[in-house]
Amino acid sequence: MGVSKKEVAATVKDAKVLAIGAGGIGCELLKTLAVTGFQNVEVIDLDTIDISNLNRQFLFRKKHVGMPKSTVAVETVKKFRPDINMIAHYGNVKDSDFGVDYFRNFDVVLNGLDNLDARRHVNRLCLAAEVPLIESGTAGYLGQVTPHLHTEEKKTECFECQPKAPPKTFPICTIRNHPDRPIHCVVWAKEMLFPRLFGKADVTDLDEAEAAAEEGEDGELKPLADDISFFARREDESSVAYAERVFTRVFDTDIGRLLTMDALWKTRARPLPHSLAALVPDTITKCEAGASTGTSAAAALGLHDTHKVWSVAESAAVFVRAIVTFLETRGEEVGEAVFDKDDKLAVDFVTAAANLRAANFHIKEHSWFDIKVRHATRCTKPAGWCESVEGAGMEGRRAGMEGRRRQVADVRRRRLRAPGWRVGGDTWQMSGGGGEAPGWREPERQVADVRRRMRAPGWRAGETEVADVRRR
Repeated sequence: MGVSKKEVAATVKDAKVLAIGAGGIGCELLKTLAVTGFQNVEVIDLDTIDISNLNRQFLFRKKHVGMPKSTVAVETVKKFRPDINMIAHYGNVKDSDFGVDYFRNFDVVLNGLDNLDARRHVNRLCLAAEVPLIESGTAGYLGQVTPHLHTEEKKTECFECQPKAPPKTFPICTIRNHPDRPIHCVVWAKEMLFPRLFGKADVTDLDEAEAAAEEGEDGELKPLADDISFFARREDESSVAYAERVFTRVFDTDIGRLLTMDALWKTRARPLPHSLAALVPDTITKCEAGASTGTSAAAALGLHDTHKVWSVAESAAVFVRAIVTFLETRGEEVGEAVFDKDDKLAVDFVTAAANLRAANFHIKEHSWFDIKVRHATRCTKPAGWCESVEGAGMEGRRAGMEGRRRQVADVRRRRLRAPGWRVGGDTWQMSGGGGEAPGWREPERQVADVRRRMRAPGWRAGETEVADVRRR
């Protein structure tokens, strides 16, 4: 017999739901839970609202920038569903307050996280508490939902039964509020601060302290004239004064603002603000002498060893000197500059900024060489910068499938035109007695190299090489 609508409605009304995450997915989840009749909902989120969220996280407005997502989301939902029993928790789901006993209070857990480590943590809590978990993730315009049941009556594979590709992007809340790896600091310096100072002027998450709470009577946002004023150089402002002002804002004032968010530091070391006056008391002397010559701020300060890790004071001096040098020698590029790993001045700036950020958060600093070669060359924009990437698992699967399609197309294009090769199912065979190689995908360069050597006078394949080709 089927279940009646009344029984479904009663089950929905009595169900206790835990929603984790109040971001891109979380806003949709909370709205849907409210309008479909769920009565008892709790939501956990550690993040605060930033400007880049407003294009898709519709429960938030400009006046909410800097406020906890969970708190604002619940307040907004209650405006159109006043009778709902929805409770907000501004905190980290990995805190001891949200342990197995807490999870056992719910009938289902809905996950909308963008952090793979946190998703694994929630999965293990649900396994231990025997509570069904509904996992979800997005990548651009695509989405995924997977149910994981852990009850005695029915069990499915858990979230971690299928391997997940390591994330190639980083949640913007991690980059902005609580970095814990050197790469997070490099991404912040390269993809957020450098473009903000020298690239196209636009409102970013770095501007959130200037985001004012202004709405028209109809609820529409009013554009503010000073939205991007802080990071713009002021009229008659010297390059040194501008560099000092930016330093104080990003390494002192913003860190002080983060220190007021007590929930962030329950399980983490509290960050340490930097005072430029204490680190580099003679910035004017250091920056004005010869600031208009040379392509490297570090070299101008006598820091020629690219493998040496700079002290915090040296990073501060390079940071200010790099801004001054850029403004005075390459002022025409301001507003259009793009980071280039072969641009010494740009790498100077990113290295100094990343190391200062790392020192703020007690993270290991790196040398100029390490940041250029190991980090800045490979780091990508944070998730949520241009599109939401809340599902690291889906991201990896999409990349894998796309790579496989490209590989197959590449093999077909190359092999079918290569003399002496024919295809048989998944096995490539060389006519004339060559060995079979199931699934083998030999790069075109190696094939061309072997043919070239075969045409060389006096060349013959060694026994080891022949055996190796046949084996493959």
